[in-house]
Amino acid sequence: KTTAAPKPNLLIVLGDSFTEGYNPSVSVYGWQSFWFDGWPWQLARLVPNTIVVPSGIGGTGFIAGGTNANYTARVVSDICGLYTNAVNSGKYNQIFITASGTINDRGDFNNGLSLADQGVLYTNALYVYSTVKSACPQARIFSVGNWYGIGGGSSPGYPDYLNDSILSNVAVTV
Repeated sequence: KTTAAPKPNLLIVLGDSFTEGYNPSVSVYGWQSFWFDGWPWQLARLVPNTIVVPSGIGGTGFIAGGTNANYTARVVSDICGLYTNAVNSGKYNQIFITASGTINDRGDFNNGLSLADQGVLYTNALYVYSTVKSACPQARIFSVGNWYGIGGGSSPGYPDYLNDSILSNVAVTV
């Protein structure tokens, strides 16, 4: 008696270079993709039978990347269409979606984002997660905080905690 292999899970990630992963031969918006084996692949290795589809572009974020490449500009084209096609294919067990926090939205190294930019971070993150929630109703949506390692510090500073707090508040709101 043979048993059919279970359907794989699908992980879709909107992100920056930490999502994009290392590939020195690929240039995105003129920048080399020079980072490590992106975190989505590392996470997928921890969850057996999971396929990863990253949408990472270095230098972008909820604010960073300008109006053509930040997450608000990319969420519909990069995430919602892929999700719809995945559901329609019937090939996946569960679909997980996230938009990754990023050091690109950090603002001033010592002081973090201005009050106005804190509001923009909140508004843009709220738009991204609300869009995913409404357009991808069968997906399991989760929030990922920022990745830090600037200057080799052992713990995040105030600006980093502030951004994570903003993203946490958005996750609770949505």
